[in-house]
Amino acid sequence: MKKFLSSAILAFVVAFSANVSAANRYDNDPDYYYVMSVQGPKTYLYLPSIDVQEYNPPHYQIRGENS
Repeated sequence: MKKFLSSAILAFVVAFSANVSAANRYDNDPDYYYVMSVQGPKTYLYLPSIDVQEYNPPHYQIRGENS
């Protein structure tokens, strides 16, 4: 039982640390902008991919690629 508990704790720590490091890889990158995170992983917008499709105030259509 002790081996199982220590293995479960080790698996939890490894999974948690991998999830935290994957979520923060774009935080310090100036080419990415944090857009939203309602549920699940964070969503970042790749700034060089932004393209204005329609500019007719007050109607705007903007396209961009996310990570």
